[in-house]
Amino acid sequence: MAGKRRRGSASAPLRRMNSQNYIDGTHFDKFGNRTAYDILRRHPGSGWYKAAPIPEHDTIPASHVIHWFKATRPGQHRGIPELTPSLSLFGTGRRFREATLAAAETAADFAVMLEMGLANNESDEVAPFTTLEIEKRMLTVMPAGSTAAQMRAEHPATTYQEFVRQMICESARPISMPYNIAACNSSDYTFSGGQLDHQTYFVKVGIERQSCVIEVLDRVFELWFEQAVRAYGWAVDDAPAPRHDWIWAKKPQNDPVKTALARKHTLAFGGTLLSDIFAEDGDDFEDKVEQMAADFGVGVDEMRAKLFEAVFPKSGGAPGMEQPAKPKPESGDREPNAPAAKASGNGNGRISQYIQGATL
Repeated sequence: MAGKRRRGSASAPLRRMNSQNYIDGTHFDKFGNRTAYDILRRHPGSGWYKAAPIPEHDTIPASHVIHWFKATRPGQHRGIPELTPSLSLFGTGRRFREATLAAAETAADFAVMLEMGLANNESDEVAPFTTLEIEKRMLTVMPAGSTAAQMRAEHPATTYQEFVRQMICESARPISMPYNIAACNSSDYTFSGGQLDHQTYFVKVGIERQSCVIEVLDRVFELWFEQAVRAYGWAVDDAPAPRHDWIWAKKPQNDPVKTALARKHTLAFGGTLLSDIFAEDGDDFEDKVEQMAADFGVGVDEMRAKLFEAVFPKSGGAPGMEQPAKPKPESGDREPNAPAAKASGNGNGRISQYIQGATL
């Protein structure tokens, strides 16, 4: 499989023109499906690429290349970075900051201005639009008959902060990022306002992660598992790959107490799973259960049973909800035993367990 390459490495070699079945380094069949990619051995922006008389490239089958981009129209062959619309805004903001700083420095450069009186009621002639170099902290003598005007330090203006804020908001909008995350500043936010802005952003992050799982991670894992079975001689089929999950970095919680309470009741009613809750926090459920069992000095199965009792108390119903008392059995009657709690894993499909189960 081709190694990780920067965008631009998959490009047409020098003097290779586009055609119906070849566009910018990508080969297509007559139905428009990708069949291969021309991968340059050196990035087009490197000095080695420019020094080579004819850039070298390798033609890689499309099955061994992951081309992940967001297609916004039919027939689109390549994508662009999400922040491309913001590139011009970065330059605009930089020029505004430099202009504001230059205006403030110019006003501060004039330390003193001396106004000269008229000699014989005649003023000095000054050519229109005459310019002179400005030196820092200088004392300037004005021409006779002219009036001094002190340079007022009016910069940064009161609109400067609002302009910078809007520039940051517009720059981060293509990726649905709110201002307080883009600027690392929540001083103007209320607690509820910050939570509301975070919702749209983390929904966007969740969509990007799901797309990455489908288009990139699962494909890499399938190819890795196929090669691992052959390399290590596992007595299992190399396809399909076992069931697995991808655990991402956890989403920050603004109110951990309310989050824990909501999870507690949702879990009791079957609205979620323990494995999903641990995955939301960036942890693997199986690893955590083993670690908890080791910390408390009990077996893994006993730890699972304790977790089951914590989620589903013997009184029944959701934890924390009062339940009517059950009638006691008559004398001599024997209360039937409740079925043993059999807690299963989260379906991560660990390779070792998968192989052992397949060989039994």
